[in-house]
Amino acid sequence: HMDGFGDLSFVANDIKIAFVDTTSIDGEGLFRAKELKLDKFYYAVTNKTEKIEELKKEYGITDEETGMLGSDLSDIPAMKKMGFPVAVADALPEVKEVACYITNAPGGRGAMREICEFVLRAMGKWDAWVDKVTKMGYK
Repeated sequence: HMDGFGDLSFVANDIKIAFVDTTSIDGEGLFRAKELKLDKFYYAVTNKTEKIEELKKEYGITDEETGMLGSDLSDIPAMKKMGFPVAVADALPEVKEVACYITNAPGGRGAMREICEFVLRAMGKWDAWVDKVTKMGYK
């Protein structure tokens, strides 16, 4: 799963990931979050902005140090407080307007993987990560 590789790549490179969603979770979703070794995962969140602000305080990070993938109207308030707001390819036009980057891949079909590569390249970690994965795997 391409997005799963992105999640695991972030985790393996010491980049914290939190999954914050307004939908409810089922057993498969919980299993997937644990399988991907996500640092935090929250479902049925009524206010994403508040939850993300809590996480920023917990980790002691600033707006500029955070990023978010968004697709729907409920993502806009939180995206406006991010240093790196990203809209997935199939996001609503209003979401794309607040994004500083729009993925080529749609949500759930490679967008997270795409952002992982973008971020690791920007941090100068991509080549070392490719070398590690091709030699030893990534789990």
